[in-house]
Amino acid sequence: MNQDRNSQISLKIPHSLISKVEECVEKFNFKDNSSFIRESIQVGIDFLNGKETFMKTPEDARKFLEKIEPQFNALKRNDAILTIYKDLTKEEQEAIFYQLDQQRRKTIVNELELKKRKEAAFRIGYEIEPKVGYIGKSGYNGFDDFFRPVRPSDNDWGLLTQDQKKTLLEELENKLYEIQLKHKDSEHQSLKQCIEEISQEIEKETKLENE
Repeated sequence: MNQDRNSQISLKIPHSLISKVEECVEKFNFKDNSSFIRESIQVGIDFLNGKETFMKTPEDARKFLEKIEPQFNALKRNDAILTIYKDLTKEEQEAIFYQLDQQRRKTIVNELELKKRKEAAFRIGYEIEPKVGYIGKSGYNGFDDFFRPVRPSDNDWGLLTQDQKKTLLEELENKLYEIQLKHKDSEHQSLKQCIEEISQEIEKETKLENE
């Protein structure tokens, strides 16, 4: 099994470049010159491998920048933790790891809660975030803050353009199709009724426009 090993090599670097390295280490909060140089070499390799594509496709260049930023941030966090950690007592180290573990558990719980909310909203064609074509907040199955589709009887219906109404109808029809595939035992009657009301109202409004 291949493993990365640290090797020592000598580099000849102009003093002017060393000054720039030191400036970057301080500016971007790296642990030392070596950690900055290591990360810069890896980023440089990735950039050279993809620069032809970057010149032709700006979108790929943007994705490259989005990819390397977390790498830099993670490295800086690790360096900061190690720098602080080595000067702590055993009790302080254990306290930090306990807090980190608690935060990890909290993150997992929050992610599971969000997943449950999305699933509950999906089953009835609702949204968990504000969205064009959706209104108000309705609780369902123990969850609050769900946004339901705007119906023709709502005042907000008149605020939607015809294109927005048609987009909403198409979206709800797609939702119903997916729900029926994934949750055959779910109750679809309310969503079906909503779709029927919207479809009939759009048809009615279209006829009035054409008269």
